[in-house]
Amino acid sequence: MNVWLEVALLFGILLINRLTFIYVFNRRLHLSFSKNPTLTFLYFIFMGLAVAGLFWDYTKELFFPDSILSVFVGLVVLTVLNPWIYNRLQALDKEPDHLAKANPDQQFLLIEDKYLLSKTGDVLFQQLVAGILILIMYKAGVPFDTLVPLFAGIFFLSHLHMFLSTRVIWALYFSLFATLGGFVLPFLILNVEGGVYYATAIHMLWYVGSGAFFGFLENDAGLRARK
Repeated sequence: MNVWLEVALLFGILLINRLTFIYVFNRRLHLSFSKNPTLTFLYFIFMGLAVAGLFWDYTKELFFPDSILSVFVGLVVLTVLNPWIYNRLQALDKEPDHLAKANPDQQFLLIEDKYLLSKTGDVLFQQLVAGILILIMYKAGVPFDTLVPLFAGIFFLSHLHMFLSTRVIWALYFSLFATLGGFVLPFLILNVEGGVYYATAIHMLWYVGSGAFFGFLENDAGLRARK
């Protein structure tokens, strides 16, 4: 398959997956990260397996590093560190309750463990697609110096739909950090063994950290309704 057809196919799968989840699963079937964590997780894993099957050689290169260090780090972050952070936020009563109630579509604000399960499936799917895109383009001869700004632009474009589906402030928030992530991901995938595991851990930790940030911000600024 022509390299640009492969790129277009993967980018199309990424957008179709996201829009299908938002406008069909979420808005029509009322499935969400927090209400239906197992179904949501399985949906993204199924989509990921389909992509992995289509691009198996690239998938093997991404997910089967010679060293297991990156796998270990990724698992520790996903299964130990992130739940511990949520536990501490709950124990310290630092959840962003007011913001979560005012923005029900931003479920990372709920600080619920079941969100960690479902969102991990989503993040794994995103990192798989992005990682394969990077490998395809790099092997096709696109220089690293070109890949970095190119992926920053791709990540920004892939979040433009948010300006139609959520508040502008959230669309800007996610688009900004996605663009910054586009500068980092090519380095991790191409220069760090098992980089996709580090990328997945960082990506999930960013959602957890964002929830913590808004929780402390809301409480410290006195925005939460007094009990």
